[in-house]
Amino acid sequence: MFLEKNTICNGIQFVIRNSGTNTLTSARVTFQISGGNPFVYEWSGDLDFMESEIVTVNVDEASFWLGDGSNIFTITASNPNQQEDEYEGNNTFTTKFDMPDVYPTTIALRYKTNNNPQDNSVTVTDLDGNVVYSNTNLASNTLYWDTLDLTNGCYSLKVLDTGDDGLSYWAYPEQGSGFFQFRPISSQSFTFEAEFGREINYSFVVGGFTNVKENKNIELSLFPNPTSDVVNLESNVLIQEYKLIDMSGRILQDVQLNDYSTDLDLSPYSNGVYFIELISKGNKTRKKIIKQ
Repeated sequence: MFLEKNTICNGIQFVIRNSGTNTLTSARVTFQISGGNPFVYEWSGDLDFMESEIVTVNVDEASFWLGDGSNIFTITASNPNQQEDEYEGNNTFTTKFDMPDVYPTTIALRYKTNNNPQDNSVTVTDLDGNVVYSNTNLASNTLYWDTLDLTNGCYSLKVLDTGDDGLSYWAYPEQGSGFFQFRPISSQSFTFEAEFGREINYSFVVGGFTNVKENKNIELSLFPNPTSDVVNLESNVLIQEYKLIDMSGRILQDVQLNDYSTDLDLSPYSNGVYFIELISKGNKTRKKIIKQ
């Protein structure tokens, strides 16, 4: 058995396989976070030799995920057909996982479509797959701002582009440029990369999980991108300094700042590819910006 990569807001997914000669009709599967309480799932089915089945289990008790902070997940299979296993060497799998970001109950989604809104849809689902927000009939070049009042629990946001070119793509300027922002009330908002290809998948928690540390990985969003003049820089961390760099590595601007967002005017520069380098508390991240 092995655990497939997934976020906790999408449930625990694993594959159970019968490597014994007898048909497997039942097994006990135990999940545990390092330092936390175990969760036992009683599986039943009908698997012949070397047959397998993908199983998804939703654990909606927030306390299950509150372990010792190391985020080590262990899954163990036992008690096949209510008997002792003849070989236990392949019954346990351990992996690390990432806790989702945690927000208050009110979330705002602010986004702008491009010239091809028929390619796009936005959905938010809860842990059980129920749709709590959906927008599939979008108009072109339109700004949407929807507020969601959510109950405590896990949720997954999906932004789909069936054209596989996101809300902005440097090689296809004819489609125009859009953006997508996730704006929790009383918490720092952030903008997803508009050149995301086919889809954005983002899992988050409302309420609970009180020991989850704030995500301090630097996330830099630039919009619109491409741009003809002004581009907005927005980060999930305090921007202390940013640099504008051309393709040859020459620093065109080096700006000291103490804010989460700012505007950068590219109108004095020629069309082409540039880089924005953001610096915060000794950490750096760099993203490409296109002026056309």
